[in-house]
Amino acid sequence: MVQIAPFKGLFYNQQKVSGLSKVLSPPYDIISSDFKKKISRFSPYNVVNLILPDKKNKKNKYDHANYLLEKWLEEKILIFDNKECF
Repeated sequence: MVQIAPFKGLFYNQQKVSGLSKVLSPPYDIISSDFKKKISRFSPYNVVNLILPDKKNKKNKYDHANYLLEKWLEEKILIFDNKECF
């Protein structure tokens, strides 16, 4: 039987990120490499760095995305909602 459980949402901390338009991105499967470069320049915290990660410092791209996610959580760039929901 399938179990469905609520979870806490993950949001940008608007006190740390100036303007959500600088950190949002279209879905990864429609982003060209040129467009990725363009939107990456808007903010170092643009979500494209997580959904289309680059290989950095001998880390594969997924390890780098994990590193960024952990760093953004630690710096409170991304924060969890207070309550769980569906």
